[in-house]
Amino acid sequence: MRKLLKIELRRVFASPALWAALLVGLAIVVVQYAQDVLPMVNYLDLSVGGKELGMYPHSVFNKWIGGGMSSFTPYLYFLLLPLLATIPFGGSFYEDLNSGLVKNLFIKTEKKNYYGAKYLAVFLSGGLVILIPLLVNLALTAATLPSLLPEVGTQQFPLFATSMGASLFYSHPYGFVFAYLLLIFVFSGFLATIALCVSFYVKNRFVVVLSPFILCLFVHSLCQLLGNSSLDPTDFLNPSNANTTLPLVLGELIVIAILTVFLFAVKGSRDDTF
Repeated sequence: MRKLLKIELRRVFASPALWAALLVGLAIVVVQYAQDVLPMVNYLDLSVGGKELGMYPHSVFNKWIGGGMSSFTPYLYFLLLPLLATIPFGGSFYEDLNSGLVKNLFIKTEKKNYYGAKYLAVFLSGGLVILIPLLVNLALTAATLPSLLPEVGTQQFPLFATSMGASLFYSHPYGFVFAYLLLIFVFSGFLATIALCVSFYVKNRFVVVLSPFILCLFVHSLCQLLGNSSLDPTDFLNPSNANTTLPLVLGELIVIAILTVFLFAVKGSRDDTF
């Protein structure tokens, strides 16, 4: 499987779709940096002296794209997250099925090797294409604004005492940020693998690639209707909207992981679908 995984990863990085999705993600985070971070430099001096003496300084943790509370760009990024994660390689299995590549590969290797390599490649591509722009935005923001320890009493930070990871955020903010980035990476990877499962049942590549986005949009709309966003990935994957609980998030993550592994890797390896 290792050899097949290397081949699949080469296909990922040679795909124009990967670079297109990455470019869109980078464009959003750079716009957020230009709109929400750079203008705050003008207020840094006022926070330590001058007419507005005593104003709490703007910092990395309430201005990077995962910490902003009122900007449109974070909402847009996390709304498009399922689509951006799937575009790079989520439709590759559908292409392999329709091109006959799968049949040829099964002559040379076991099914489980192909399905395992494909699943891992799609998972990694989905996670990386979401993670890289976020790291770029965090680095740019950290190079522009101070990394001050968040203070609850300032009311400048989005997390409440009951928010997921709030105690870690207010004591070790970078620990919270990197833990959350890991969560985003893993969740994005599993969301991308939904397209692999849909490829068994849908005969349209466009629908296959859109399927994780459509599913998340449905969940988002349903949660908005019910007034409870604790199960909405497009909401709680934004660190500034961590108003859910870790058991709920991990439970949803485990359900997606089990379903996608079963429907793709297990079903594909056992069933003669070609």
